[in-house]
Amino acid sequence: MKKTTLCLVCVFILMLTAQVFADEVSPLQIFHLMKQVFPAQEKVAVFISDAQYTKLKDKINLAAMQNNVKAHVFIVESSGDIGTALNGLEKNSVLILFESRTLLNNTSKLYILSKCKEKQVPIVTTSKAYSDSGALVAVVKDQDDKLALTLNLKQNAHLKDLFTEELIAKIGFKDVIL
Repeated sequence: MKKTTLCLVCVFILMLTAQVFADEVSPLQIFHLMKQVFPAQEKVAVFISDAQYTKLKDKINLAAMQNNVKAHVFIVESSGDIGTALNGLEKNSVLILFESRTLLNNTSKLYILSKCKEKQVPIVTTSKAYSDSGALVAVVKDQDDKLALTLNLKQNAHLKDLFTEELIAKIGFKDVIL
């Protein structure tokens, strides 16, 4: 009886763990979407926490290689790291921002969005909150574990001409903020 209970607990933990990891958007999905939006893009900056980078380093490197882009990774753990990372952003790059506690702080979020707007650096993120606040694209999973893509053109007016109805349909944006 104890073995059966233990096995059921193990199965439940495995299912729960699989569900947690299934809910995450993979680096390959993010890089692929970025490349669909910006096919000529050769450089990306990545803002990510140390814990996330430790877990995703190989996947980020593989995603960058498969999409023919050079990824400059910035480990962001504090507001000081944000300033350093933003100073390292090149004008013609795209920022891929992985959701973390530090980066979701409202002050940090507004600062990052304002600096990227100044430099005309579009943001592709795993955070719907960032997109609602001004990031160009959010890549998240919905309740059915499907990608839900949000495009924010309201805060990225300089890119409106890039997004034709055909491109929006081809990529499959679920929400478009005008």
